[in-house]
Amino acid sequence: MLSEVGVPLLHTSSAAPAPGQPLLLSGENLERVETVLFASAANPERVLRGEIRSRSGDRLVVMPPSSLSGSVWVAVADGSGQGLGTLVYDWPAATPSPNPSPTPTAPAASAWVVETLLNGRTAPAADLVGNAPDNSGTESRIYLQQISGIAVDPEGAFYLADRAQHRIFRLSPEGELEVWVGTGQAGYQDGAAEQAQFNSPQGLLWDPKGGLWVADSGNHCLRYINLQRQVSTFAGTCVAGYRDGGLARAQFREPSGLALGLDGSLYVADRANHRIRRITPAGEVTTVAGTGQPGFADGPAEQAQLLQPTALAVDRNGHLWIADQHRLRRLSPAGQLSTLSNPEAGYRDGPLAESRFRFLGGLAFDAAGNLWVADRDNHRIRRLQPGGQVSTLAGQNQPGWQDGPTSAARFEQPGGLAVLPDGSVVVVDGGLPGLRRLSRVASGPATPTPGGSL
Repeated sequence: MLSEVGVPLLHTSSAAPAPGQPLLLSGENLERVETVLFASAANPERVLRGEIRSRSGDRLVVMPPSSLSGSVWVAVADGSGQGLGTLVYDWPAATPSPNPSPTPTAPAASAWVVETLLNGRTAPAADLVGNAPDNSGTESRIYLQQISGIAVDPEGAFYLADRAQHRIFRLSPEGELEVWVGTGQAGYQDGAAEQAQFNSPQGLLWDPKGGLWVADSGNHCLRYINLQRQVSTFAGTCVAGYRDGGLARAQFREPSGLALGLDGSLYVADRANHRIRRITPAGEVTTVAGTGQPGFADGPAEQAQLLQPTALAVDRNGHLWIADQHRLRRLSPAGQLSTLSNPEAGYRDGPLAESRFRFLGGLAFDAAGNLWVADRDNHRIRRLQPGGQVSTLAGQNQPGWQDGPTSAARFEQPGGLAVLPDGSVVVVDGGLPGLRRLSRVASGPATPTPGGSL
């Protein structure tokens, strides 16, 4: 329920959007909006929620519910239910599509579009999960603060590591966000989901056998969550250090990215040890690249140097691709480490050897063999094609949060990536934070229809 609305009811003669198109609202205090409600005058008891797609300053892009017609009341409210404004639209009735023309037409050119799946704006600490703002029994709300890792299961659910809240969240295919495991307090504790504790979890990786690996960076070890949401320590003593050997004896220092090898081995970017580690299916931890001294030296794995490697990805030939600061590097199955991008930081598309990045975030391969790259400090999503060409798919030089055609879309701090079976790419955008999706559409995306002011 909304509390008293502080802005008078407004009428407007502006056209409402056609079915399937977003609505653009403008006015004051829209940065505080968390809920957008729609109700038809013909059925005022049936109140529907709209989906907030993006916001920028005094503008808010909302996808209305379907099947609206006639006089429709629109209201916005903040997280506490305080109404921030209302207006009324005369919504056009949906008209049936005409019969298709017998004359064949050429298919529309495909394009990429960016949309927001989840906007987890940071809230005051009192409003975080498990911390109701008062003792009134008001339901606590779920917010995300610093998403640092993403994984997706075969059912289409996303798992998000929030390093600031020391929790793993789950976003269902229906869009329901829940705390999956973690108390919200930094610590180390195995056991049931409600009791388990993490410390700045980073990389996530879904186990094809069913379960989730977690790089528990602040605890310097790897954890595992089974389908019953039971947490256990998978590898490491949970004391910072460096040691190969069995799972319980090995030591890591701030593990970050994870990747699964073709033989079932688990690769770990051991960030603060400046090494890449490998956990064999038999449970043995070995070092496959890095001397432990920070640097950028290529060559045989035992002589090569890395500088705080983070994200990892394995291609169809078994090569391990490594995000190492601003350099894209590759470890061959034979143990040879090489730098493939330009060694200087910057921004440039073109042949891989000439391309420049500023700080590499997530890496992920799609079914066609394209490597998707989140170029965090260039605020862009880029793609390396199998032929060796790097191109920018979305993002601008300046950071921002803008959905729509990739030519106009903006990202804040793109990080982790996940490629879905349909070829779309889901990106962790750490700026607000939230989830963004790049997907291919048959024709140009809908343009927001200008609406009335609130």
